[in-house]
Amino acid sequence: MRQLAFIAFLSCVYSKEEIFIGGLFPLSRKSNDNDKDNSKIGLGILPAVELAMEHVNSHRQILNKQTLRITYNDSMCDMAVGTKLFFDMMNQPPEKLILFGAACSHVTGPIAETAYYWRIPQLSYADTHPELSDRTRYSMFFRTIPSDLDYNPARVKLVKNFGWKRVGTIFQDASKGSSRFAYAHNLFVDLLEQAGVERQIESFSTDPAPAIENLKKKDQRIIIGNFDSEMARKVVCQAYKTNLYGVKYVWILLGDYPKNWWKKGTDGCLVEELEKVLQGYFSTDILPLSSEERKTISNITAQEYSRLYSSSVSSSDYNEFSGYAYDGIWAIALALHKTLNEYGIVQSELRNNSDLLLDALNNTDFIGVTGDVQFRKGDRVGSILLQQMQGGRLVKIGEYHANNDTLNLEAPNSSSIIWPSLYIFLYHSLVLNFSFLIVRLSPFIHIENKQPRDRTRQRLHLQRVNLTIYAILCTISSIGIIIALVFLGINIKFRNHRYEIIINGLHFLGKELGIYLWEGISLFSHIDNQFILLIYTVYNL
Repeated sequence: MRQLAFIAFLSCVYSKEEIFIGGLFPLSRKSNDNDKDNSKIGLGILPAVELAMEHVNSHRQILNKQTLRITYNDSMCDMAVGTKLFFDMMNQPPEKLILFGAACSHVTGPIAETAYYWRIPQLSYADTHPELSDRTRYSMFFRTIPSDLDYNPARVKLVKNFGWKRVGTIFQDASKGSSRFAYAHNLFVDLLEQAGVERQIESFSTDPAPAIENLKKKDQRIIIGNFDSEMARKVVCQAYKTNLYGVKYVWILLGDYPKNWWKKGTDGCLVEELEKVLQGYFSTDILPLSSEERKTISNITAQEYSRLYSSSVSSSDYNEFSGYAYDGIWAIALALHKTLNEYGIVQSELRNNSDLLLDALNNTDFIGVTGDVQFRKGDRVGSILLQQMQGGRLVKIGEYHANNDTLNLEAPNSSSIIWPSLYIFLYHSLVLNFSFLIVRLSPFIHIENKQPRDRTRQRLHLQRVNLTIYAILCTISSIGIIIALVFLGINIKFRNHRYEIIINGLHFLGKELGIYLWEGISLFSHIDNQFILLIYTVYNL
């Protein structure tokens, strides 16, 4: 009986209908980006995809009548190769219902535009290019990873949290055929305007020197940048040369640069000089995994997923953003389950009912290893990681959650913020390794961890003048007036005398002495009989 039951179970399992999705992963290095080895994306993502497929197919409620399969190819992060592979997948059996990929923008974009004519949804696990959010061009495109645009509300929230009302922005305009940073920056400026934040906008193509000079002249203290890692080194170098760093300044940059990106150095600046500028800078990056210990749809926590993933991938191929691929497979599985089992569409008619599949994707809402998985017009409503450079490395200082527009600077594993005013005592010193301890002890050792202001403070002060000084000036002025009057009378009476010139000179001297001293008294006088001096003071703090 047991054998018959087991055979019946196997027949039931293997009689499940197979559903195929097509995958594109960069598995070999071929990229124009010298800072990135894109093959590490694909090699690190595949184990997460395989883990997700295993969990989906073993789930008792999701696609319990179907088996999810994936066929994938190496896009090589090359547009021509990726486009050809897409057409091959569409024309060769088995039929693919959803496209999973790609990771590189110059591959994802053309395929996303073409996918509209094939009426096949596309879901990316790694592409953050902001232009892919344009639904008029990419109406079939979705992504589980937040886009570059998601950094904008996180940055605005950070600015408002610290009470800054004035910022300077610098961005890399369209160069090398890419408008990635200009596109995201323009939308960021709109958000700043809505938040009532004053802004000074500067841009550059290849040389950031003029833009940095203008920020310095305009006395910009809070500087927010949008540029790639190569240009970031040039910007930071120019900031060092212009002295646009230190206790008065805060830099906020992108966080998706390669690890230790500044250590490659740049012409004109040493690595140590770049580090002086970068001490205490903030970065906005994608949150790799949820910090909450909640059970996900696969009945494991984000921390349990991390352990399972780490055990299935080599240390050289480890990808900290693999969770977005894992959640991407679950998003596809849920959308297919809803379309097939709730809408009642048979698999053979699914391609002709792609609008229902799109609707199912749009309404995705589940707990994944990267947090709550929801889409807003194809874009992931995700979370952003906030970091700060402390002691030569980036440490977590908080999280921003787009689903409820909240900034949490006390998220799990977050460190305290160290402002440049404290770092001036720490940088390049033996106590740098104990910076966290010093932050705790700063109230007792009188090292102030002071937040920089967004501008030079200007205040008017009324300062009292000593009464003795006022009396002396009045006395001297009165004597001068008396002398002037005496010699005026003498000059009139003896106007034909031969010493007329001398008398006129003495008269002039007395008159001028009286006038100037009286003007001085008037300056120090006030209507309420108090003696005050108006002083204009500028605070450079």
